[in-house]
Formats: sequence, structure tokens, C-alpha cells
Amino acid sequence: MKATSLSFSAGALAICVSAALTTAACANAAQGDDSPAAAPTQATPDDTYLDAPQTPGTWEYEDEPGEKLALFGENPRQPIFLVRCGDGAIALGRVTGEEQTEARAMRVVTETVTSELVAGPVPPMPFILAADLDPNDPLLDAMAITKGRFAIEVEGLEPLYLPAWTEVSRVIEDCR
Repeated sequence: MKATSLSFSAGALAICVSAALTTAACANAAQGDDSPAAAPTQATPDDTYLDAPQTPGTWEYEDEPGEKLALFGENPRQPIFLVRCGDGAIALGRVTGEEQTEARAMRVVTETVTSELVAGPVPPMPFILAADLDPNDPLLDAMAITKGRFAIEVEGLEPLYLPAWTEVSRVIEDCR
């Protein structure tokens, strides 16, 4: 599995390093192979993610040279999840708090779409697991307009139940 090589601004790199050093989470770009991301499927009637407590935190939008970021966490300098537009792709990512050497399954659940993705470690920050999407992927629209929240499930990590706030939509639109 080959990771993509996306560059990071100094600000984004500092945010991610800070997050890793405090065992918080952050994320950036990288899908692990040359195949396209898994096609989205219709969501199942299982709406349990809508009933789960929202993951504590808020979104913050960052406009860095060469990239746009939506950072989610209790502390914007130590995010647990991010949506990144850079190098012509959108990345969904999660910092694990420890070095990762292998890709893991990432499942994104919205009201209308569920997608199975592959999230790989991001060199030179192996504590980040991230997956790339084309800016026009239907999953991104589903994340932006879902019933108030979407779920991010990464194999071996606690699921995140994130609010669908305008920061996410703004990064998506910035990439189109």
C-alpha cells in the first residue's frame, strides 16, 4: 500500500505535531493505494449514530497557504479530526496518538451515504491516519448536509460523532 505525498503548511504541521505530542488527534491526507476510494453505498436504516452523544469539541476553519482545514476538537491546537483541502484532493483524517505502520479501515456514516475508505499513515507524521477523496465525491456532500452530524469510525479507535457545521462545507467548497 503506497501513501500519497501531500505537503503540509508549517501551521498545519505544527497543529498535528502538537496533537500527537499530547496524544490528541489530528488528520491530513493519504489514501494508501492507487485504486480509487470505495464507492459510497446507500446508508442503512441504522441511525444509532444519530442517538450517540456528540463527540466533545467544535470545528475551526484555517486558511493556510496551499491548504484549507476544518479542525475538530476540544482545543483547536489539538484537533482529533480534520478535513483538509490541498493538492487537488480532500483528506479526511484522524490522529491516533501513536505511530501507525499499516492502513486501517475508515467508515464514514451520514444520513444518506455510508462509505468504506482506507486510511493510511501520513509520512512524516505516522501518528496520522488519513484517506483522500476527490473533491466531487458524493460522500462529501452527504457529510455537509446530513441530519446535523456524521460518524467517523476507524478500525481500533473510538468512533467520532461530529456535527456537520459550516467549516466542513467551506473546506469542501474551497476545493471544488
